[in-house]
Amino acid sequence: MKDQMTFDEFLAQIPTLDWYYNMSDDPAAYRRGEKRWRFYHDLAKEKGPEWYAAFEAEWDRHPIR
Repeated sequence: MKDQMTFDEFLAQIPTLDWYYNMSDDPAAYRRGEKRWRFYHDLAKEKGPEWYAAFEAEWDRHPIR
């Protein structure tokens, strides 16, 4: 899946991340959120500066962490 994702697909998916997963009282929700967040974070780092800048820009839209 990582190798097949386009930049446009990435841009469409990152706003749907649960940016507040770390505030969950439910351990399962926390783990799911962290796993998905980590996937997109690592993908952005792997794909390069443009991808990571897009990830960080979306991250900045969610100030409470």
